[in-house]
Amino acid sequence: GVSYAVLCGQPMTMIGPTGLTFAYVTALWGLCQTFGWPFLSLYAWTGIWCSGLLALLACGGACSLVSLVTQFTDDVFNGLIVITFLATACRNIAAPFAAAGMDKTVPFLDAGIALGTFAVAALCNAARSGPYFRPVIRNLLADFGPVIAMVTATVAARYSSIASVASVNGLAVPSVFDLGRPLLVPLLPSGGVPLWVPAAAVVPALLLTLLFFLDQNITSRVVNNPSNGLRKGATYHLDLLVVAGITLALSLMGLPWMVAATVQSLSHVRAMATATPPSDGATSAAGKPSGEVVETRLTGTLVHLLIGGSVALLPLLRLVPASAISGLFLFLGMRMTGGNAFFARLPLLFRDPEKQPSSLVVKPSTAHAFTALQAFCLTGLWVMRSVPATALLFPSVILMLVAVRLRLVPRLFSRDDLEVLDELLPEEIAQSRMPERFPSSA
Repeated sequence: GVSYAVLCGQPMTMIGPTGLTFAYVTALWGLCQTFGWPFLSLYAWTGIWCSGLLALLACGGACSLVSLVTQFTDDVFNGLIVITFLATACRNIAAPFAAAGMDKTVPFLDAGIALGTFAVAALCNAARSGPYFRPVIRNLLADFGPVIAMVTATVAARYSSIASVASVNGLAVPSVFDLGRPLLVPLLPSGGVPLWVPAAAVVPALLLTLLFFLDQNITSRVVNNPSNGLRKGATYHLDLLVVAGITLALSLMGLPWMVAATVQSLSHVRAMATATPPSDGATSAAGKPSGEVVETRLTGTLVHLLIGGSVALLPLLRLVPASAISGLFLFLGMRMTGGNAFFARLPLLFRDPEKQPSSLVVKPSTAHAFTALQAFCLTGLWVMRSVPATALLFPSVILMLVAVRLRLVPRLFSRDDLEVLDELLPEEIAQSRMPERFPSSA
């Protein structure tokens, strides 16, 4: 993380292990378990091939293809991240109830801590646009809401009155940092690795490259959106090249892969804004700044240094209730729905046709059809990601979103409708200008 903050071109983008990357690694682990393959060696070779492919894409200018990505793809892709957060949180809250016997005290206590963490984080986040306290205090509460929520949950879980009722499980972290293996992963036959492992890693590496390429560039595109008011230009190729180098280093050591993280990146931009709009719907819920954004490498560097320094706090981290993480996931998932046009239009499907908002420019039936198409794509992505037999292939479905927008969507919706519901592709903009440049002789 520190390397990316120092070397990348757009320091407002934050990298980290993402939910989609975790899902892919889980699928790779399941594949190795099924066939008895050496996971760490296959993991390392997959990352090595992926690193080389990412470097070739960056040096070859492939990031210019990001111009083919529109809000249609952004909303569905970010919707997958939202559902991943919410589904993980709900599953973690519900699972203890099914595993517990007749005594449901601990599951109810865990659920209360999770929901309480969510409530505290949401209240702190809402304070920014609230009428109470001075702006400095409101901004501090909003920026540090998740931290305040986690500290509150930890204190409450360890409070004597609650601790006497039931023991709350803390985070499952070791007392000392130790990999339990050599730092470098064995890669060659001399280290006991079969000769076929490098070749077997090629196909997973292609899929991982596709996932990283889309995840990195879509997140960078969202961060560099003009609505965020960043002054520094986008540097897609350089950022992807830096990610390639980081992927290589992490793969050699068998550590979790890192790529641009949408939630952390948008939170970073939001926290560094000097002014914000009032709460007036989807735009303010998205946390898009209306004032100047302080663009610096210092925050990204310090954040990742502090994350590394948390190794010294492992005994304290064991005090944090594990259920509080579920509450934090709920908060992050709900927060990401703000500013997502798909989630903003979703309730309109169930509204009375006579009660549709006056701000809706296109016909309600057109907006509903566009929303239904996005919902269908999102469902397909979620199914591919969730089913173990297809989980390794879901990055290819993300690419299909671009193909759907390029070929199918223009056949179903007019250019005027797309200009309102989505955004026009470069070729669609060129076509719309052709009558102006070449007027008819009549």
